[in-house]
Amino acid sequence: MQHIAFDIGNVLIHVNFNKFYNVMLSHGLTEDEISEFINDIEYSCHMGLLTLAQALRVRFPYIFANGQINKHWEEIQEAWNDSLRENDIMMNFVTNLKNEGVKIALLSNIGLDHAKFIRSNCSEVINRCIQHFSFEVGAAKPQMLYYQSFLLNNEDFAGCVYLDDRKENIVAAAKQKFDAVHFDLDYLKKPSDIKKALYKIKERIQKGW
Repeated sequence: MQHIAFDIGNVLIHVNFNKFYNVMLSHGLTEDEISEFINDIEYSCHMGLLTLAQALRVRFPYIFANGQINKHWEEIQEAWNDSLRENDIMMNFVTNLKNEGVKIALLSNIGLDHAKFIRSNCSEVINRCIQHFSFEVGAAKPQMLYYQSFLLNNEDFAGCVYLDDRKENIVAAAKQKFDAVHFDLDYLKKPSDIKKALYKIKERIQKGW
C-alpha cells in the first residue's frame, strides 16, 4: 500500500487572519497587539494548553473580563474559523488518493478550536485520514518527539512522502527519514501551479520514494 502525509495549514487549507484582525480591531486592539497575540498563543494552543477564549481572557482582561467575551464570542469565533479556507484542488487530490487506496495521514500543529471546526465543516475526507494533531499528542512540530510519536504508532509510514509549508518542519521530518517536500499554497498562486506540483508528488508516491 502507498502512503503519504500532509500538513494542513497552507498545504490543504489556506490560512488568512484578515477577518479576525478586522473583528479584533473593532474591539479597540491595534494591529501590533493582534499580531503579537496570534504569535504568542500559537504554541499554547497547539499544545492544547489554551483555547482561543481562554487566551483572550488572559491577554486582554480589560476588554473581555466579566463575561464580555461571551457577549462577543460568536462574532470572534466565526472570524477565527473563517481564517481557514479549503483549497478545492488539494481536497480533490486527497479524496482521489484515498479512493485509490493510498493511506493518508494528516500531521498538523493545530489547536482545539480549529481542529473542531475542520472536523465538522471541511471535506469529509479529513476524517477518513489518520489525524496526528499536536494538541492531542502533547508535542508540536518541529520537535523530534512529534514525528517519533507518529511513527511509533504508524510504522508503515516510515519513509513516505510528506508535504509541509514550513522549512523547519521539512528539515525535522527529513531527519526522521520522511521524503519531506516543501509545499506552500502561498507560493502556488495559480491552479495550474498547484496541479503541476501535485503531478510531481503523485510520481513520488508511485515510485515509493
